[in-house]
Amino acid sequence: LIDPIEEMGEICEKKDVFFHVDAAFGGFVIPFLQEMGYTKKKFDFEVNGVSSISIDPHKMGMSVIPSGILLLRKREWLDVISVESACTHTRKQMSILGTRPGASAAATYAVMKYLGKEGYMDVVKRCMAATAYAEKKLTEEGFELVVKPETNLIGVKVKDAGKIAEKLSVLGWKVGVDEENGFIRIVFMPHVKKRLIGEFVKDFKSVVS
Repeated sequence: LIDPIEEMGEICEKKDVFFHVDAAFGGFVIPFLQEMGYTKKKFDFEVNGVSSISIDPHKMGMSVIPSGILLLRKREWLDVISVESACTHTRKQMSILGTRPGASAAATYAVMKYLGKEGYMDVVKRCMAATAYAEKKLTEEGFELVVKPETNLIGVKVKDAGKIAEKLSVLGWKVGVDEENGFIRIVFMPHVKKRLIGEFVKDFKSVVS
C-alpha cells in the first residue's frame, strides 16, 4: 500500500505543518513503478507539502547495512538540526557526533553508480513479477490479502499471526508480523523465483491449516 501522500501533503501545506515522508522501503521502488506505469501516485518533492524524506539504500537500494539517506526540501533546515563541534574539521555537525566509518556511504554510491536507472528498473520489474505470481498463488489457495499489492509487499490475513510466523520461521521462512491487525507481511526481493514462491505457499498452507 502506498500512502496517499498527495492528499496528506495538501493538508500539511494548508496547515503549515512540517511533513516528513518515511520512504525507507518505497524510496527505491516507487520512482521506477511510476516509470513503468504501475502507479501514478507521488510521494516526493513533487508534492508541495512534503518537507523531508528518508530512504534506506540497504533495502531496495541493494546497498549494505546500515545505509540511510535524509532528504530535505530546504538547505537551511540543516542548520536547524546542526550542533557546534570543536573536535571536527567542519565546525558543525548535522548528525550525532562521533567517529563512524564511511564504508556504507561509499558502498551506496558504488552500487547506485553500477546499477543506474536501468538497473534499478530491472530490479523492481523482477520484484513486481514475483509479487504478482505470489498474489496469484496465494489467492488460488484461498488466502485473503489485506489489500491488492501496489509494491513488492503482500499482506496476508491470518489468525494468530505471531504463531504462524514462528512456525514458518522453524521451516526457514522469515516474514513480518502485525499481530494487532492479524496479518503477516511478505517482501519479494529480486532473487525470489517462482519455485521458491511455490514452496513457500505450500508450507504456508500447511502451517495455517
